Amino acid sequence: MFATRALLIAVSLTGAVVLAPAAAAQEAPRTDRLEGIASRLDAEGSDVQQLRRELEDVLRAEPATALEVPALLRSGVVTDGTAALLIGKLEVVGSPEAQDGLRRIADDPALSAMNRTRALIALGGLSHPDQASVDALWSAHKVRGDAADRDRSNTAALSLGIVARTLDEDEPARAASVRAQLVDALHTSSDPVGSAMLLRALGNTGAPALLDEAAPYLFD
Repeated sequence: MFATRALLIAVSLTGAVVLAPAAAAQEAPRTDRLEGIASRLDAEGSDVQQLRRELEDVLRAEPATALEVPALLRSGVVTDGTAALLIGKLEVVGSPEAQDGLRRIADDPALSAMNRTRALIALGGLSHPDQASVDALWSAHKVRGDAADRDRSNTAALSLGIVARTLDEDEPARAASVRAQLVDALHTSSDPVGSAMLLRALGNTGAPALLDEAAPYLFD
């Protein structure tokens, strides 16, 4: 379905060079395999644990498969439970492609609010979030139009707090930057609910030094 047409050079047993379609050998099996795992996950009596391992193996062995997850979710052929599993596996794998897939899900208005929120939570749970994923969380946090936007904004704030805690171990400078931006967001927030979520986000960072920043708001 997502395959692109190409040509694969192959050498026959006689030594002659022949041309064979590469699409079936490359793109189609990857897509078919992902859809196949998803359909089997939804089947009654399936070995869910085995399929979970198979799904993770595919995402690790063929990283580009992660970029097909958003389209699979848009297709509506998977159940809500399988959608949650797919998003969770993108978080676990955490490759650049998996993170890109999560960002696309979080930013796709054609997807359900639940799956977009799940993607924001997953971005916060990454063990090695890249800068594009951090930026995506900030972008989601800044959009506070309707109620659904505000829900995603609040989720993004909480995820950013967790990201700061995660980064603190190996990349303290990046962690400090996220914490500083959360403090700035709190100081400029005019939404009581948004401010409360930012306070929780500061708590998620696990940084005791931020207690002084939070104190004036705790008894407001």
